[in-house]
Amino acid sequence: MDNEQLTQIADGWMRKSAPTFNDLSDSILQTHQSAQNTAIKAVNQMATLRNWLIGCYIVEYEQKGSDRAKYGDRLLKRLEESVNTKGLNETLFLAARRFYSFYPQVADIISPSIHPILSDKSGANYKISATVSQESAISATLSPKFVIPAMTLVSKLSFSHIREIMLQDDPLARFFYETECIKGTWSVRELRRQIATNLYFRSGVSKDPKKLLASIEFEEPDTADASVYLYCRSADFKADSTYIGSLVVDGKEHQSDRSRLGYMAMLGGNSVIGISRSEKVKDFVQERGGFFFRQFILVSDGTIPSRFFLHGKVERRAIGRIGDQLYFIATSHKETLWDFADALREYGFIDAIYITGGADYVFYRDKDGVRHDIGNPTDYPHEKWKGIIPRLVFRNR
Repeated sequence: MDNEQLTQIADGWMRKSAPTFNDLSDSILQTHQSAQNTAIKAVNQMATLRNWLIGCYIVEYEQKGSDRAKYGDRLLKRLEESVNTKGLNETLFLAARRFYSFYPQVADIISPSIHPILSDKSGANYKISATVSQESAISATLSPKFVIPAMTLVSKLSFSHIREIMLQDDPLARFFYETECIKGTWSVRELRRQIATNLYFRSGVSKDPKKLLASIEFEEPDTADASVYLYCRSADFKADSTYIGSLVVDGKEHQSDRSRLGYMAMLGGNSVIGISRSEKVKDFVQERGGFFFRQFILVSDGTIPSRFFLHGKVERRAIGRIGDQLYFIATSHKETLWDFADALREYGFIDAIYITGGADYVFYRDKDGVRHDIGNPTDYPHEKWKGIIPRLVFRNR
């Protein structure tokens, strides 16, 4: 039970020297609701642990069962028929097996008296599942730094949340949704909506038959290189060659700075733009040799910020998302950042981050491979900041 909340209720009651009937009624109702909510949470947590153990038993049987060959592919269906209990069915068993494989760290909070083989004096209990299946092998590759602690996972997310998140095969996507769901206290319905609208998404351009790959490069690409489909600025930098906002290139951190909340992360052919004060996505990408930079937010979940720090009228550029597609947007005339962001929202962009550079020369290729120049090509290459400016580059893989 949430003793802190009950203590607050009791303290409030004790401070009333002459409580009224309404005070009595309110205190009883608050105590009841607090106890009821705690009981519901306890039941949900126990159900989650039950499902993890069910998954553990199934995987162990599939590995070591003396008569496992007898059941083959019909194991879970036969198990449903044998158990014959409402709620314990083939669908749940599939989810439980996946849960055990994807979240081996839950072993850390399973008492040895419940399942002795999970006890490990080293404290790294969840390592036992490192070889049980392809799914768990994926989970085992995640650094503990990017694994949601078992108690946090079980206490903050219901199994209904976890089932939705497990539909994501990408470990980075699961980590992203776990973190955001806990931080935003999303309902299951809201989690589904966020997944459906691709809050985390595979880069739209990477789905193109040409299979473009995003990276950050310090050397400017050759305009004649037909493999380059987009070339523009990424992170800002100062006159002393230090960067504004966190910057990671090929897994190397060049700057750690959360002054700008928008970000773009690139890893393994996937790209994501988002908004966060946390550096967890940056750390995740950095450990795996990816790319990351921060910039100003223009649009977040279909809304624009209440104010902007950049003023005046200049040519504007952005990376934005509609559905699961990424777009590079550039204005052909000067306008304020507010008007630019408002136009992006009106055009239907769900998320967008600013791309610095103003009138700097950039280029892109259309679907037919024809190059289009933006800005003055005579300004290319930029000799003054050669090897310093971090460039966002999309290449044909």
